[in-house]
Amino acid sequence: MFTRLRRKLHWKHGLIGGGALGSVVVGAVLLLPGCLPPEMKQASDAVAHLNRQSYPVSISDRQLEVRYLATGDPNGPRVLLIHGTPGEAENWGFLLADPPPGVEVVAVDRPGFGQTTPKREVVRLEDQAAALAPLLVDRQGKKTIVVGHSYGGPVAAQLAVDYPDRVGGLVMAAAALDPDLERILWYQHVGEWLSWAIPDDLKHTNREIFALEDELRGLAPRLAEITTPIEIIHGTDDELVPYENVPYMSAGFTGPERLRVTRLEGANHFLPWLHTPALREAIDRLLESPGEAEADPEAAP
Repeated sequence: MFTRLRRKLHWKHGLIGGGALGSVVVGAVLLLPGCLPPEMKQASDAVAHLNRQSYPVSISDRQLEVRYLATGDPNGPRVLLIHGTPGEAENWGFLLADPPPGVEVVAVDRPGFGQTTPKREVVRLEDQAAALAPLLVDRQGKKTIVVGHSYGGPVAAQLAVDYPDRVGGLVMAAAALDPDLERILWYQHVGEWLSWAIPDDLKHTNREIFALEDELRGLAPRLAEITTPIEIIHGTDDELVPYENVPYMSAGFTGPERLRVTRLEGANHFLPWLHTPALREAIDRLLESPGEAEADPEAAP
């Protein structure tokens, strides 16, 4: 997995690799020494022994087989980890390798990425959320804590909006929520023009980003509906998802009784790899009292 990542570049909200003209145009500018932290390989190696589990789900008349990695106590409260774009479950290797005691940690391959099939883009946030909703469980009086990194942040927020009785808390890690901060750059148009020549992950990333501004504008008026506790964690030197997303989230999330912002001075976008302790602390705070759960009559994976 890390070999693939080393061939990828920064592209807006995640890592992206180019092929053909895309790598020529973008690669020379963005593939810099140290661009990808060595911790990525360490995180991937930490969970190399794990086997994916899966479940079938239907979204918008499309059948998917969603795959995920799980560690920890299978009978304990669940923490669901949602990667950015592109990405895969191994991105959360450090948290998967050391789950909180008595807790199950699940990292999912979002539709369009990793080993979830079929490998086609899913650009509507509601569809992304619907595909992951079967992973929301109520256990020991605790609802699922949902952690979203980068593009995974809006997916996490959409889950909380669409399934409020099944989400016990949100961690918004370098989350892209402000539609006014979304920009389509020239090389992304080139990437779409060359979509036949670039890997699926990168093509799907490009199309998610093209749709994201409109998706965020649709989500915006519903952010106030979220009442579950929220932890916002963001680095001040994040060049992919600017820190300016934080005041937007602070103003939009008016429903929670508990809203905490952790400002990471000098931190960049790579929070799952470089700032795992801050994420773990936020998860622990939510696990302490994320709200009482209601019984869920349907069994979840």
